[in-house]
Amino acid sequence: MTSLQDVKSFLLSATKDEVEQVQQIARMRMDQIGMINAVSFQNGDRVKFDGGRGRGFIHGTFQGIARKNALVKDDRGMNWRVSPQLLTAE
Repeated sequence: MTSLQDVKSFLLSATKDEVEQVQQIARMRMDQIGMINAVSFQNGDRVKFDGGRGRGFIHGTFQGIARKNALVKDDRGMNWRVSPQLLTAE
């Protein structure tokens, strides 16, 4: 099995094309992880995510999936479209 250190060493010596291929594979895997995470929630489940820009964690209710994004209604009634991999259960 390849270790994280092996991957780091490879990336430090890789060509531009090789790095772009790794980036594409990583992006696809993150999308896959996000969709696996999204189907683990059901409508009405309590979730939280980092709101970014100094907003801290946003707490709300999972509303479903729209294309690639999870729909979350926060505790103040605002609707959010969030990448599913950012969601965690409360």
